[in-house]
Order: sequence, then C-alpha cells, then structure tokens
Amino acid sequence: MRTILVVSSIMLWGGAALAGPPVVPKPLNAGVQYEPYPNTDISQIVFMTSRQEFRTGHAPYKPLKYQVAEFVLVAEHHRKYLRPDFKAEIQLAPARIRAGVELMADKNFQAKWKSVLTAYQKMLQAFRALKVPPPCKGAFEAYRKILEDEEFLAQTVAKRMFAAQDTRARELLRQDLSGRFRSRDAEWFDRLCDDFEKDGNLANFFPRFVDQFIEPGLKNARELAEKAMRDNGVDYAVAAAEEDGEDKGSEGEVE
Repeated sequence: MRTILVVSSIMLWGGAALAGPPVVPKPLNAGVQYEPYPNTDISQIVFMTSRQEFRTGHAPYKPLKYQVAEFVLVAEHHRKYLRPDFKAEIQLAPARIRAGVELMADKNFQAKWKSVLTAYQKMLQAFRALKVPPPCKGAFEAYRKILEDEEFLAQTVAKRMFAAQDTRARELLRQDLSGRFRSRDAEWFDRLCDDFEKDGNLANFFPRFVDQFIEPGLKNARELAEKAMRDNGVDYAVAAAEEDGEDKGSEGEVE
C-alpha cells in the first residue's frame, strides 16, 4: 500500500512538472503585452508607453478578463496620448492674433490645424480598427462616436472659417454644428455660438466647446469601459486616479 502511495505521489508531481507554467492568453491587438505576476491575481497590461496593473484572476488565466483589461488600457491610451490636441495648437499661436478673427485667417495656423486634423483622422482610423471583446462593444462605440464628433468639429472649423471669417461664415459654422450637438444642451450650444458670432474668437470658442460637448462624452465612454471591466470580474490593482489635474503631456501608467 505504501509503495502505491509513493508511486502515485511521484506520478502527480511528474504530471505537474510536465504541465509547465500557466498559459498566458494572447492579446487581441498588436503592441499589447500581458504580464501576469506569478502566484498572484495581478497582471500588468502594456500598450506602447502605457502600462497598468489589473486584477485579472489567478491561474488558469481567463482570456476574456485579459481582453477586457486590454481594451480599458488601449482606449485610454488613445484618448490621452494618441489623440491630437487642437486646443494646444490654438495656445501655441502668437498672442497677437490669438484673440480675434486674425487667428483663423493666418495661413501658418491654417496649415498647422489641417496637419493636426490629418493626424487626428489617422488616429481615428486606427481606433476604429481595434479588436474589441464583446463586453466592451458599447464602450468602444461610445469612444468612437465622441472621437468622430471632435473630428467633425475641427473639420467644420476649417471648412467654414478658413476661407472667410465674417459673420456669415460664423452663422454657417453654427448651422453645421447644430444638427450634431445642439440637442445635447441647447442652452450651452446657443451661448457658445452667440459669443462666437459676436467676437469670432476661436481661442475662446473651441476649448469651451470641447469642454462642454466632447469631454463629457469621453468620460462616459471610460465609465462604460470600466463598468464592463468590473462586470467581468476585473478591476484595477490600484484605484484609478481622479481625472482632475491630469497632465496629458506625461505618459506612463494610465490610471
């Protein structure tokens, strides 16, 4: 009997040894790495310059949990680091032309704006091509739609305000934007457009419009992604940092 027990123990130990380390799931998208910490429920997900620790569960590892964590990281990396910043481009313009219609008439500013718009469209194309796990489809659509809204806003500025900067051009800008944005908050939409029609100050209009109509949509998309994450038993290893005071220029952990 003792011999049988010894042999059984050897066979079990040998089987475990032959099994090797737990299989790490494969990422959905290029450039993503999954790095589980042995003997813990924590894994580090890496995408380009962003990295974040998630509670993805102990081995054997479940691919869906990793894929959901991947989407949260990759989507936020696009928002924070790959999304070109039109507001920053306005701030970089010479102060002498920033506060009036001269900014939109300036050929150098127009060229830079169009360059940023082209970069934005490339970023959006890459975002649309992401592979997304089923639980994150709703969050993906929310991100996609609000990013498309920002592209439309910037494109409409170029379309209406670069050829002419008169009152009629500003009225046409308002008309173009109305169908897409006004129903979300008519009071704010009218206030911003009224001010812009009066002063033609893009440095005042555009950042406020983004803050009022784009940033809330991005926040909602992130919340949907985090809800999908938690609904599937995944969470941040460390509580996510508050958005207030976020420095968009520093890359590293997406928290």
